Amino acid sequence: EEVGILQPGECKGVLKGGCISVLSKLLERDLNFTFDNCIVFIEDVHESVRSLFQIFEKMKQAGKLIRIKGLLFGEMIHCSGGATRNFWPDFIEEVIQPFFSRFNIPIGYNIRSGHGRNEFYLPLGEEVRVRLHPKKSTLDILSRVSFDK
Repeated sequence: EEVGILQPGECKGVLKGGCISVLSKLLERDLNFTFDNCIVFIEDVHESVRSLFQIFEKMKQAGKLIRIKGLLFGEMIHCSGGATRNFWPDFIEEVIQPFFSRFNIPIGYNIRSGHGRNEFYLPLGEEVRVRLHPKKSTLDILSRVSFDK
């Protein structure tokens, strides 16, 4: 399947993210953890639209979703839908739109990375440029971030 684009555009920043249920626990324990000026990648396995809504609600209340540059949703393996029991349409309508429709940022979904086929290994922690366009979407690594400081 093709990458879905909810909001086209371009952005650059450090790519952060991963399994949203794990990230939610990290955010509860580390109050200094931030997604500010980052491109956020989210994936998970065996979650429901309702539980994902609750996770995003906690992130919103903690102020973690205010200054993100872009949003990418990866594989959501064995995740269950909401009102119609069809995961992506329900997730988009019941979670992504309420939390992110007011943001003027690129938003893509169905990126083949995460718990499933994992066709793309995303460079978490690296500075990247994301381009989401109907004809062609790309992710380019801009620089390696050093952790030796």
